[in-house]
Amino acid sequence: MKTPRDILIRYKGGISKFTGRREERITYESGLSLDAVISGICEKYDFLGDANIINKRAVLLMLNGKFVSTIEAGNIKLNQGDEITLFPTVSGG
Repeated sequence: MKTPRDILIRYKGGISKFTGRREERITYESGLSLDAVISGICEKYDFLGDANIINKRAVLLMLNGKFVSTIEAGNIKLNQGDEITLFPTVSGG
């Protein structure tokens, strides 16, 4: 039996403007990967379009205060109380 997990998702910079919130708490079943949560966020908010925007590095990911590569995201299983932060990439000249 899978146990529900409470995860905090924080949206920084311009991402918070698109989501209309700075953070939200979401409950998922245990054993879920970070990649699956990101895919769920992509489906929920149209500004992300699809999960490929994460892979194109338009968004940076942090898990519990540490940057995580999009390549690693599929292998990371989330735990109770984890915090995910999404940052827009910085560009310009």
